[in-house]
Amino acid sequence: MTLTLEKIRNVIDLIDEEILALLAERLDLARGIHPLKEKVLDKDREEAILSRIRRTAKNSGRLRAEFVEQIYAEILAESRRIQQGRRQ
Repeated sequence: MTLTLEKIRNVIDLIDEEILALLAERLDLARGIHPLKEKVLDKDREEAILSRIRRTAKNSGRLRAEFVEQIYAEILAESRRIQQGRRQ
């Protein structure tokens, strides 16, 4: 099967939809965890997450650790924002 530009773009669009659905699910969980936490910011937990994703990216050989760290920094910031009760 030959991949055309249109087919590749269609697959990318599907992947984007999956990424957005997973982000929404993650943020829903962050919203629900707030009552279980003493404070919104947990620096140790955030550093553990960033360390894990850096390691996973490096081990994959396909993703730059800096790239995924930037993405996760934004995800974590959005999670904190939601837990603080600020809406879109």
